[in-house]
Amino acid sequence: MRQREIVQNAVYPEFIAEKRRPICAPASIVKDGVVAFGTFKDPISDLNILDAKNPVRKHFPRWLNSVRIKEWEAFEISFDEGFVVGAIYDIGMMTFNVIIFFDKAGKKVESNQYIKPGPGKVVKDSLIDSVSSNTHKGFSITFDNQFQDGKCHVMSSCPAKKDKLKMAVDCDLTSISQPSVAVMPLGDNRPLYSHKELFSATGSITIGDTTFTMNENSVAIIDDHKGFYPYRMHYDWITGMGKTEEDGIIGFNLTDNQVTNTHEYNENYLWLDGDMHPLPAVKIARLDNGNWLATDEHDTVHVEFIIENAFKLKVGISFYGANYIAPFGYHKGWIKDINGVKHSVDDIFGMGEDKTYTM
Repeated sequence: MRQREIVQNAVYPEFIAEKRRPICAPASIVKDGVVAFGTFKDPISDLNILDAKNPVRKHFPRWLNSVRIKEWEAFEISFDEGFVVGAIYDIGMMTFNVIIFFDKAGKKVESNQYIKPGPGKVVKDSLIDSVSSNTHKGFSITFDNQFQDGKCHVMSSCPAKKDKLKMAVDCDLTSISQPSVAVMPLGDNRPLYSHKELFSATGSITIGDTTFTMNENSVAIIDDHKGFYPYRMHYDWITGMGKTEEDGIIGFNLTDNQVTNTHEYNENYLWLDGDMHPLPAVKIARLDNGNWLATDEHDTVHVEFIIENAFKLKVGISFYGANYIAPFGYHKGWIKDINGVKHSVDDIFGMGEDKTYTM
């Protein structure tokens, strides 16, 4: 099951702008140098974001676009015993792999990451019949992207080192939702592209000496991302996926970022029974108890993220570096679909990011 087209034929609330209502995807992000901004219901075949004309500033040479772009493909898999996230990154002057495991019972975080200085192109410009892969010092992550068929095979192998555990992922992902694709403005003709999709997962995940087998409760998200972010990039993000008695499989994505017109362009979605319900812009606040709270101006989103532990990474110097926090935990609250029906997200597991890059 991918999509049932119910959402496309629905009557949207007035606060869901026309640009937030998904239409058929264009063949490419950019045509003749001009970016196609909007929300789309299927994969964009040609993710030619580097062809944008003057996305950073008017007289910036086009060949330097590859230095300013930030790209990644990531997976998140939630299963009975834990939650794992892994990604390959190309952020202009470096590439890197990262994999993080959260033990739901022990509330412990394990991680491995390798950074390779220098430019590189590890994320492909299509999710159609493509392979994105990065290997460095024995740590490999590979995405076999067959999104035209609603499929993705994720493989990762990371050796143990010092106090770091061996980690491996070998999972087949099958789409169970409408794709959620958005091309959003960070400025005039300055695009931020995001493709997120909900999947079932089969296969295995190995952490140290323990191998976990995926089952009917295993749910995954693929996150494909490219953007000409500002020199100081920042966003807050919350996601969750799982099952409830009321709705079966449910997932959501909530982002508070630097997009210039979040009323018409954002990447906030609720997935229900395969359909994607666009959501309004949200703000993510820090509560006195240490948790995060996502809300909107239309009484559509009220989600508290109850943080149990977090992965933290800080690298670089004052004018070039990264400050990255990835918390893990459960949610409580609710999200309304486009018909105004409230859906509980209580006890849905997920993660967040507080990401700041200066580069």
